[in-house]
Amino acid sequence: MRKAHLVAAIVFILLSLSALYLSSELPDSRKGTPGPEVWPIVISCSMLLSGVIFLVKTFKNKNSDTLELFNNNNIRVYITMAILVGYFICMNSIGFVVSSLTLAFGLISWYGNFSIIKRLIFSFAIVGIVYGVFNYALNVPFRFGVLF
Repeated sequence: MRKAHLVAAIVFILLSLSALYLSSELPDSRKGTPGPEVWPIVISCSMLLSGVIFLVKTFKNKNSDTLELFNNNNIRVYITMAILVGYFICMNSIGFVVSSLTLAFGLISWYGNFSIIKRLIFSFAIVGIVYGVFNYALNVPFRFGVLF
């Protein structure tokens, strides 16, 4: 398991460094308000710090337990990651609201045990709050995709 932890720590460090590079190309802040680059940089820095801490702890820990990669819970996580990759592709081509509503409804249906009315309400509430905060409060425009 030590090798898996080392690989995971290195992957997180590399992902955070690439996210830092990509987010540094976003526009700067405007008139004292945070720009589109602020939150990706904050998240990338915290991810980089977490990856470095994970790497240091892995080197200090000499325990070598076995790692089970393909149990039922891990397979669900792998499928969810594949769905998220598809979501990011669809979000850029279709649009944020339609893709996010579909994703939220699907994941709530898969992981939760709620009635269809609650799933619809939660999906619309989550997407509406995220859209409202970013579009109106943070002034981050959502101009991508064919649909809304």
